[in-house]
Amino acid sequence: MGKVKEQFHSDYKIIKIDEEVVKEYCDFFNKHFEKDKLIWRVNNPDCTGFLAIHRISNQPVGFEWSIVSQTHEYRHDNFLLPLNNGMLFNAFVVKAHRGRGVFRSLKLKATMFLYDQKECEHVLSVVEVLNYPSINANNKIGSIVVGRNFLIKVLRRNLFSITKLNKKRLKIDYVLTGSKKVRI
Repeated sequence: MGKVKEQFHSDYKIIKIDEEVVKEYCDFFNKHFEKDKLIWRVNNPDCTGFLAIHRISNQPVGFEWSIVSQTHEYRHDNFLLPLNNGMLFNAFVVKAHRGRGVFRSLKLKATMFLYDQKECEHVLSVVEVLNYPSINANNKIGSIVVGRNFLIKVLRRNLFSITKLNKKRLKIDYVLTGSKKVRI
């Protein structure tokens, strides 16, 4: 992804997620995260979350997480993040606020953070190939497709991840169980 233009929707503010933000909006976070996973993300210096707040209601309406692989290699859906690179993952926008630029604002803020403050060589976002809204939003901020990712789910849990990067061979990974690499 090349240089990113800052374009945020004026009805929303984007803030970093820290312990104070988690406390202030605990009901929202409790709906969307397992407690242990949220605590790990907030306390990991490589991981930074961003929260979209509706300016009028002061209610959270979405989030995006980012991670930089500077000291550890991380995996998301069994995709290994190379060292000195950043990844955007686990984006969500409340249904009533979709299509209003929230997703794009979160993506832009997290991408600029990874390039400008974490000095990443590249910023990646793994999006399942059938997730058209996420693909369209990524395209609108200048992302380029470097591969394809398919997830095979059973009972709403990812079972297999099928990935093809840069027109190289197909890779199929069993993703239901843990990995030796740090999972996010």
